[in-house]
Amino acid sequence: MTNLDPGAPEYEYDWQNPDKKSFDVGRVVSRTFKALRNNPVQFLLLTLIGSGIPVMLFSLWPLLLGMGEGINMYDPTWAEDIEWEGIVGPAIAAYLLFIIITIIMYGALVQMSVDALNDRDVQVGASLRTGLRLFFPLLGISILAMLGIMVGFMLLIIPGIFLLFGWMLATQVRVIEGGTVTGALSRSWNLSKGYKRWILLMLIIFSVLGMVIGLVFTLPVLFFGNAQTALLEGGSTSFWIANAIGSGLAQMVSAALTYVGLTATYLEIRRVKEGVDVDRLADIFN
Repeated sequence: MTNLDPGAPEYEYDWQNPDKKSFDVGRVVSRTFKALRNNPVQFLLLTLIGSGIPVMLFSLWPLLLGMGEGINMYDPTWAEDIEWEGIVGPAIAAYLLFIIITIIMYGALVQMSVDALNDRDVQVGASLRTGLRLFFPLLGISILAMLGIMVGFMLLIIPGIFLLFGWMLATQVRVIEGGTVTGALSRSWNLSKGYKRWILLMLIIFSVLGMVIGLVFTLPVLFFGNAQTALLEGGSTSFWIANAIGSGLAQMVSAALTYVGLTATYLEIRRVKEGVDVDRLADIFN
């Protein structure tokens, strides 16, 4: 219905405007798979370095602790033979290294995603340089977001959920648009207004797709043993190695889908709210 008031917008309500853009789930999914399909080697190589190999190494921890043949969790003395003094330090160092690698990979994946969606040349080296260059800003975003979300969850959970999805696109904002750490969080919050449900939906879709595709790599592990009972009943060395490889490959697929999918979601929200399409985005470097 056209608004007859000359000082008011043409349409009284946004939904009355036939030209109003809406969030297109199919568009986001198709663009995500297009980016991955056209550049499989680059994305899989990056996720192998940043996600697959770390997960494989973490999955081998029972062998590294000498517990590959099984432990009895009901025996209070099961941990007495483990030299914890020589394990805690390296474990903390490995975890911190994993966080560093993840942050660098996330920044690199955002650049790779935008390049792929713009049909530009996708280069692993250039993407990693972007992740390294933006490491400290992305680390700052991660720390501030984590602290805020933790406080939000302490306040009856709901505020934490709103903060989680309100800041979900902060990394994309910092890599693509530049700005400060707090500016990226603020910009992400404004972009997500009215679209948090779509961000949640896309996360669910890509998580389910990642789990389904990941079954291709994890199901063969069952020929070597069951991961749920291997710790208690024991597992062979071949099982732990197969489990590590399967878990790492599945995590690579999940990471690629999730990170590229979130970038495609960010681009879709900008298209709907601001009319900025992918092919109109400026160069990724600001």
